[in-house]
Amino acid sequence: MSEGESQTVLSSGSDPKVESSSSAPGLTSVSPPVTSTTSAASPEEEEESEDESEILEESPCGRWQKRREEVNQRNVPGIDSAYLAMDTEEGVEVVWNEVQFSERKNYKLQEEKVRAVFDNLIQLEHLNIVKFHKYWADIKENKARVIFITEYMSSGSLKQFLKKTKKNHKTMNEKAWKRWCTQILSALSYLHSCDPPSSMGT
Repeated sequence: MSEGESQTVLSSGSDPKVESSSSAPGLTSVSPPVTSTTSAASPEEEEESEDESEILEESPCGRWQKRREEVNQRNVPGIDSAYLAMDTEEGVEVVWNEVQFSERKNYKLQEEKVRAVFDNLIQLEHLNIVKFHKYWADIKENKARVIFITEYMSSGSLKQFLKKTKKNHKTMNEKAWKRWCTQILSALSYLHSCDPPSSMGT
């Protein structure tokens, strides 16, 4: 399969991003502003962190390095597994996503459609849409998988963020809601303005 690639550098800003799914281009979810706290790690935590940082695999071009630490992508249909990875050119973390095909022939039957979907996703350029960087196929004797690299949003989706705030009995002010709505609408408007328009997942 031919490889698609983007030249866009990852955004490190705190604005929410719309996520586009591999199974439904333009499927949307939003990541909230990043907030984090740091504390001293115990020896056990440091050892676990080292294990998670272990490099399991590299992209064919050597730019992206898959690590052991998994990323929760349950809200994105079609993704079988996702891991943190390092972009060795930009020095930032990205997500290494994998879509598995049970048999090689199943992939071959859908290869043209898969290529069209990912070629379309890689062309998307918007501040509030999660960036797709590259994809490739890994075909073995009996199995196949498609691997694609996306921008890493450390806060997760808006749904995940709101669950956390609800659990902690916190509420978001009206200004935050207005900002998120404006950014979502901006991303949706962009997707519909594409030629051809990107369809929205349900």
